[in-house]
Amino acid sequence: MVKESVSLESFNMAFNSCSLFHYFAHKPHVIQLIYDLYESEKSFRKLKPSEQYLPLQILNPDLEGKSALYRAVSQ
Repeated sequence: MVKESVSLESFNMAFNSCSLFHYFAHKPHVIQLIYDLYESEKSFRKLKPSEQYLPLQILNPDLEGKSALYRAVSQ
């Protein structure tokens, strides 16, 4: 469902300092889908600047000061 319903631009948005990476941090298969989408889009077209830096979203802290990477590893 995630694969068909979101774009790279969607994953770059954050709400209340919480990105979709934070929401899906405990689901490695979804993070893999995001990675696959990113790599696929990168190989077919030139990414917009906001899309190029999408992988850095995983390092942005949420309101508790925890990044999505921290949450994924702690799971």
